[in-house]
Amino acid sequence: MFSSFPLDHPLLKDMKVLDPAARLDITPGTVARLGALFPQLSLSEHRLREELVDYQVTDSKHLPQEDKTDRFWGLVGKDVSVGIIE
Repeated sequence: MFSSFPLDHPLLKDMKVLDPAARLDITPGTVARLGALFPQLSLSEHRLREELVDYQVTDSKHLPQEDKTDRFWGLVGKDVSVGIIE
């Protein structure tokens, strides 16, 4: 059964970017690969790198204190002060 799942797909391999606990382990290469998989986002590699650095250097106390990944990103999406690049 598991042989039919696309477990070796690059998107699945790089989904660790969604785990807030692993935010410091995300590399620019991971973000570039994901950006290439979603060209419809039309974000430059430079902008993606800026967003990554901003996310990684943001003090944890300024991020939602939520253990569930979907809730964490839902709260990030609602908070316009999180992730603004100045």
